Amino acid sequence: MDWQTTLRWTLRTVQDNIVRQPVTYEFRTTVIQEYHTWESFEEIGRWIRGGEKYFLQSFVDSRELIGDEINGCEKAEMQAFAEVIRLYVPNVDPCGM
Repeated sequence: MDWQTTLRWTLRTVQDNIVRQPVTYEFRTTVIQEYHTWESFEEIGRWIRGGEKYFLQSFVDSRELIGDEINGCEKAEMQAFAEVIRLYVPNVDPCGM
């Protein structure tokens, strides 16, 4: 099983278990410019459809990473991603924006 299939299975299992429980919960994603696209947020939205809350937080470089090829997103891009997710999870917040 490749890592993407494993991740999808894990997310689905966690989401199924959380949604069935009568507890407050939220989903969060640290958004990385090089990894995330409009399409990836479409897919995430479908995975967590019906969720209570979803927070998007832009990656912030601590300068302690091995590589330097990872960047956060600009405010406008974070807002656009939030709008994609809002189709599936109405309560979405791009943190720190």
